[in-house]
Amino acid sequence: MCAGTIDSTNTYKNTVSHIHKDSPCAEKFKTGYAPGQPEIVYCEKCYQQEVY
Repeated sequence: MCAGTIDSTNTYKNTVSHIHKDSPCAEKFKTGYAPGQPEIVYCEKCYQQEVY
């Protein structure tokens, strides 16, 4: 859901610049969260950048 500087729902702005800059994250992964839910799901790299 990381679409660059903001999540794909335009709800949450990233706190730091991610390695993919302003482009959407291209990392592919599986998750138990359903599409369209309010939770923001980051790949491991984007998540680590947000929490550190």
